[in-house]
Amino acid sequence: MLLRLFLLLLSMSVQLSCNSCTGKGAGPNTIAAKGPGTAPAPAPEKPRVPNIQTRDLLKTSVTLVGRWVEKDVLSDDKGQWHCSGVVREEKNGVLTIVTNRHCLGLEELSRSEPVGGDLEVLKWQITVFTHNGKELEVTALDVQTDLDLAILRTRPAALVAGRDFLVAPFGKDPVELGDSLIAVGTPLDRTLSGTMTFGRVSSLREEGRVIQHDAAINQGNSGGPLFVVRGMDHFWVGVNTRTVNKKVGEGLHFAISVREIGNGPTITVAVTPEGACKLIRQLHGVGCDAVK
Repeated sequence: MLLRLFLLLLSMSVQLSCNSCTGKGAGPNTIAAKGPGTAPAPAPEKPRVPNIQTRDLLKTSVTLVGRWVEKDVLSDDKGQWHCSGVVREEKNGVLTIVTNRHCLGLEELSRSEPVGGDLEVLKWQITVFTHNGKELEVTALDVQTDLDLAILRTRPAALVAGRDFLVAPFGKDPVELGDSLIAVGTPLDRTLSGTMTFGRVSSLREEGRVIQHDAAINQGNSGGPLFVVRGMDHFWVGVNTRTVNKKVGEGLHFAISVREIGNGPTITVAVTPEGACKLIRQLHGVGCDAVK
């Protein structure tokens, strides 16, 4: 009797073991053999795209060099300046670059006629230099009238992403007090392009529209990108716009949040004497005529 019971239990154990191997009577945690009508296996997870490393942040920044000429009776007035900018987008060889409105040189041009009368603009030109020295002509731009922002577009050129430029990665999360920051730009002289300075968020002004920080900023840094550091990642969060004179206070620098780019009224012009005059009349209230 005991022998029969033992043989019966042994037979049932072998049957269950075979069922689990073939998929018959499979439980909820058993993967059945693939056949017609079965759900496809999940696709393998895509590898993570590497974030821009600190040393490559300089490829997101460009140097802007501007020139204007205003006709005068005795000798023409001339102006030249440089600023920084950040690559926002690339499409078909055209770079879209964000910078400050005051980096267009029009404030100085609007004051170049000391005796009054209308300005006579002979030339207005803006050139972009990438981190590796590629020279690009700016052909058109949008000026944001409510903030110190402008969006520039270059003439198409043969560019290679990763070598000639990198598009700055946008930050999705808002910055917080004490966050680590990196500012990139061209302070003081064009030979100092790609300069990085490091600091932290000191305060958030105007309901987060303006980021106050203490990363070193000098003349020429205007329009350059401000990045927040999140572990090994870097995200573009601001456009450096102004600093407090060091004779008044130290470490008081400001950047406009990237969330404000394109959110206000804009004026679109070509980078020509006619375009310069349109902006000068509307933004500075000064009479202006293009001279050919």
